[in-house]
Amino acid sequence: MLNNKVSKAVRLAIAFGAASTAAFSASSFAAEEENVEKVERIEVTGSRILREGAISPSPVTVITGEDLVSTGAMNIGEVLNKLPALATTYSLANSGRFIGTAGISLLDLRGMGSARTLVLVDGKRHVASAPGTSSVDTNTIPSSWIEKVEIITGGASAVYGADAVTGVVNFILKKDVTGFNVSATKGFADNSSYQNEKFTVSYGQDFAEGRGNAAFSLEYNAQDSLNALDNPWTATSYASLPYEVVTGQARPDDQLDSEEYPDKIVMPNAGYYLISNQGTVWNPFTGGIMGKFNGDSTLGDVYSGPIADGSYCASPGCDYINLRQYSEIQPKFDRINFNFKTNYDVTDELNAYFQAKYSKTEGENVGQPFFRFYSGANLIQRDNAFLTPDVAQLMDDNDLPFIGVNKMFNDIGRRLEENTRETTRFVAGIQGYISDDWAMDISLVHGKSEIERINGANVIMDNYANAIDAVFDDNNNIVCRDAAARADGCVAANIMGDGAISQEAIDYVTTTSIGTSEIKQTVFNATFSNSAIYELPAGMVGFAGGVEYRDETSVTIEDAFAKTGATFFNALGETDGGYDVTEAFFELSVPLIEDVFLIDTLVFDTAVRYADYSTIGDATSWKLGLDWTITPELRARFTLSEAMRAPNIDELFSGQSQSFAGVDDSCKVSELAQLSDAGRAIRESNCAALGVPADFDSNYDSATLETLVGGNPDLQPEESRSITAGLVY
Repeated sequence: MLNNKVSKAVRLAIAFGAASTAAFSASSFAAEEENVEKVERIEVTGSRILREGAISPSPVTVITGEDLVSTGAMNIGEVLNKLPALATTYSLANSGRFIGTAGISLLDLRGMGSARTLVLVDGKRHVASAPGTSSVDTNTIPSSWIEKVEIITGGASAVYGADAVTGVVNFILKKDVTGFNVSATKGFADNSSYQNEKFTVSYGQDFAEGRGNAAFSLEYNAQDSLNALDNPWTATSYASLPYEVVTGQARPDDQLDSEEYPDKIVMPNAGYYLISNQGTVWNPFTGGIMGKFNGDSTLGDVYSGPIADGSYCASPGCDYINLRQYSEIQPKFDRINFNFKTNYDVTDELNAYFQAKYSKTEGENVGQPFFRFYSGANLIQRDNAFLTPDVAQLMDDNDLPFIGVNKMFNDIGRRLEENTRETTRFVAGIQGYISDDWAMDISLVHGKSEIERINGANVIMDNYANAIDAVFDDNNNIVCRDAAARADGCVAANIMGDGAISQEAIDYVTTTSIGTSEIKQTVFNATFSNSAIYELPAGMVGFAGGVEYRDETSVTIEDAFAKTGATFFNALGETDGGYDVTEAFFELSVPLIEDVFLIDTLVFDTAVRYADYSTIGDATSWKLGLDWTITPELRARFTLSEAMRAPNIDELFSGQSQSFAGVDDSCKVSELAQLSDAGRAIRESNCAALGVPADFDSNYDSATLETLVGGNPDLQPEESRSITAGLVY
């Protein structure tokens, strides 16, 4: 039922977007002194010019607040993620993929990264939720107060400023909230203990004989962790094995590119047999598998069966490890949002407003445990005190001074990341008409996000190396070999078997890492607009212009272990930077032709924004548009724009961090052998042109390479060119 409601809301939104109309309540009233009807002018996303009617000069998709509520969705991102333009949105379901992101929801228009999507609330910027970026956690927006969400795709920097490279998502809140509203939603899984829940309370009331309104909302949202093993359709492990291995038949040379004879076949109930929770022993000189530890640290066999290659097996009953056990479908989190807003009509034409927000989110992400996989750095020596006689004999029979152990250390515990985010935001301003035609909106926004990240079960690599190098001392006690490590509290660790390691050893080799971040934003904006600044034969020229000053800072501090890379956790760099920018902008809407054959109206739109950054200097964005009403029922729109994104704080000032990259070498002989004769000839020619020897081969495809990533203060602005065209009927 939820999916049906979400789909319905999305269909409605797309329908609204195709028509590019923004839902609003038009009001008209008769002046007491003059019997003249006034027409309300509103601001629509895509333009800051107040216009009569709700037609946007740019294509806009609209989802109303009622649509959001009717879906029964637990969070805003869950609904928006259904829109094609936001199909890669960073939602709760995938927020555990990266460090420090559990429980967050970031919007990503066109799949080009959340840093290129500008998120606004009532047309105003919002403090970021991800350190060093401008990305906003949409879960902090009060869902019960949303009047509508307007989404404009394409470059919109000229109208709204930097970061709107792929577009803008503008959350428009209800101006006045009256009455008492309570809602409760509870979700249960029918095949696991997973639950989620959402409770909202909102109350608002007019005061001063209707000249003012004040309201507050309280929202609580929580969900349990959901593991892939909790659902049958996500619990199955799959692996790709060569066609020859699965079928037992060789592929015909003339059919290597045929769908009937694929390179590999995806097999269910399959996976790695080279690693295990118990510990899989390998020969450091040949790389061959020698066995797998039993619970008593003796060595048993590893069964791969007939359907197996050098890494994966799919034979019934083969000893593969199901890595799905470490996949988290939904992270655990709980969040509370408190919002307050008030506005007061200072005069009949001017309205003062104030908003305050506090949001706290606590999220958890449970990842893989510490593991060792073909690591030659930490090997088990022949004189290790924990070796059982059968393992020692195996080493002697093979003249091995040491052995390697591939192991997923479930007995140490899965790595738990706990994230706490607190966001505060204040908005104060005054808006309205300063004359019959001139409207203004002057505002000051200040926001702060404080983030704490705690990473548990983090293995200290030097301590681990010392702990597994265990020997007997003169009193036949098992101790760490290194005397300095013993003096520093080293506890010998037995890693031969699942659960063989003692709690004392776990305490010695692990630590808890803590990182903190603080993000601050201050924005002053003054916008003035006039929809009838000058009259032309085809109609009135509209104008909007103003200035904006913005100050952004972001500071991230990591503990000593995280900074130095002394643990299994990625080495993380610190960030301490900021910038300020002063901007001036204007926008014009010029009617060119009216009431001629096939042209009901033809309007030219343009916008220019100049920005002066403390980091990169000046930058300019612009937009040109043509809005052609062919008939009252048919319109055509064309837009050409150049948008700009200044490098964010993280890209400029972050310290070097450790990362890992995979390697795909298409020139090695084993890859060339998978191609048809024609395909192989083309590939060999290209590889030879690069200077690759004809007999080149490598095994790097199965490994990851350590890399360093960090900020660059010499980065220049990122520019995009967008061309949009469409018909509205």
